[in-house]
Amino acid sequence: MHRLKELIIELSANCNLACSMCGYGRQPYSSSKFMKKELFQLILDKFGGNSEIIRLNGRGESTLHPEFISMLSYTKERFPNANINLFTNLCFNNKVLLDSFLASDMQLFVSIDSPNSDELHKIRVKSSYTLITQNLDYLRQAKRRPFLVFTLQPANAHRIIDISKFANLYN
Repeated sequence: MHRLKELIIELSANCNLACSMCGYGRQPYSSSKFMKKELFQLILDKFGGNSEIIRLNGRGESTLHPEFISMLSYTKERFPNANINLFTNLCFNNKVLLDSFLASDMQLFVSIDSPNSDELHKIRVKSSYTLITQNLDYLRQAKRRPFLVFTLQPANAHRIIDISKFANLYN
């Protein structure tokens, strides 16, 4: 079997936001849109050891999965030297979840499309600038600094310099 560059496992097709550039959050929330833990473990056991990077999401918000922390722990226990990646909107108030990020030494990619609260809320409906910045502050202690993902679009193109200043604030 050829070595995989990245194994992407879509844990959730649910999202807590309704972003202008994505349709996931506009769909009804359903427990059937979460990957079963048994299927996750089967995929991970089959392909995880053959991959440079294990990414625990595709387009949905994986942190909504009721078993996300145990799935992350399983990944880290099974492949302790794996590079684990997660794209997240960081719009949650959950220190246990943040601590699981820190303990796993995962690489986070945080979606934030404006350093302006009102503008961010228009692009990422239901988002919370306050929660994102509080969580970024908490994650300052992470060994791997989170990357900020800025989806360039007409609604925020004028914010390129501002987002770089924002990124600098959070190192």
